[in-house]
Amino acid sequence: MPLMVALLFLPAVFTSFFPGKIIAVSFVSFAIISFLLIQNRKAFNYEDFNARQTFYLFLAFNVITLLRGVPNIQDSTDVHVLLSNDIFVYLLYPFFLYFADLDLLLKVWKSLCTIGIIGCLITLIKPPTDGMMSFAHNLTFLHLFFLCTPFIHRKYLYLFLSIASFAVLWNLDRRSILVNYSMLVGILLFYRFLWHAHLRKLIFWCSAVTPLVLLVLGLTGVFNVFKYVERLNVGIETTAERKFNVDSRTGIYTDVFGELTSQNKLVFGLGARGKTATSLSNDENHDYWIIYKNGRSQTESGMLNYFQYGGFVGYLVYTMFFLTCAYFALFRSKNDFLKLIGIFLCFKYFYSFIEDQVSNNLATFYLYLLFGISLNKNFLNMTNKDVRHYLGSFFKSDFHLIRW
Repeated sequence: MPLMVALLFLPAVFTSFFPGKIIAVSFVSFAIISFLLIQNRKAFNYEDFNARQTFYLFLAFNVITLLRGVPNIQDSTDVHVLLSNDIFVYLLYPFFLYFADLDLLLKVWKSLCTIGIIGCLITLIKPPTDGMMSFAHNLTFLHLFFLCTPFIHRKYLYLFLSIASFAVLWNLDRRSILVNYSMLVGILLFYRFLWHAHLRKLIFWCSAVTPLVLLVLGLTGVFNVFKYVERLNVGIETTAERKFNVDSRTGIYTDVFGELTSQNKLVFGLGARGKTATSLSNDENHDYWIIYKNGRSQTESGMLNYFQYGGFVGYLVYTMFFLTCAYFALFRSKNDFLKLIGIFLCFKYFYSFIEDQVSNNLATFYLYLLFGISLNKNFLNMTNKDVRHYLGSFFKSDFHLIRW
């Protein structure tokens, strides 16, 4: 497990010292991880996970999307991205959910708290060229630790709050860092209300339906939520000298759905590496022109990527998989820990329409760990007492369930 975590951090650390040199190191790192997974495939308890048909459907969609993307390869840049990002995101990352096993997860955590912290510190001192591999994004395993705090000693909550505050202040130009930690704090503050099944149902269905309603309203020109939020007087400016609520999403939604409509591919999408016309192709910035000269093949929004590559079918498949995980955590679990994870997954689903790009980085790895915990039968069948003892085996302290 330490070797695997080291390999996961290697691309971010490597590009800290060798800016832009990410293709070869990413391919080698994840090729080795793939080999290790295949070699140790019998160590995973596949039968311990629910919703296997939904998972296989999601995996099949990923394979088909990759194959459909072969005709989209136009130059060496596409080949490089395919080898260093796409094949791993679509074929390798889904299997990371099997690390959410009772024994394996503790080993992952221990490695993250040793090798992972070293990797985070290196990327803090020497930031990588890829923003999604920054210190704060590499540190997002802290999200899951936050959700553990009602079951462990309160001092850990103060520790995690201190680290999160530093990460937010250090990355004020990254709105998503602030939003994610704010949501985690909000979930913990209102933890006692989440025991009510009706409230959990309301949160689940609002998270599932609201993004689609807002999407339809935006595409039809009735109401643009991004423009509306931009007009609000938030009064927060980031270190990048832009307002916190600036609209940077209307353009990418216009690009993607404009391309899908013009090519009559709203149903099945463009396939992997499918590109959309964008004004950045004509940008005077040399780096932008090199990257987007043939169009834009990926955006900052995770869900929008699935629309781009798979159309409404891609949206439905990713939604089914994502919300199935949230559903099991919210309604099939016997403990509050999984319910907290379920609420957070509802938020992450909603937020995927704005941020959470699904790409080759540690934030995506951590997300699949959450998926795995939500589907693992052993975690679902734990009582609160079982959770306290399980987490206590990792957080060495006098632990107790804190009723907020």
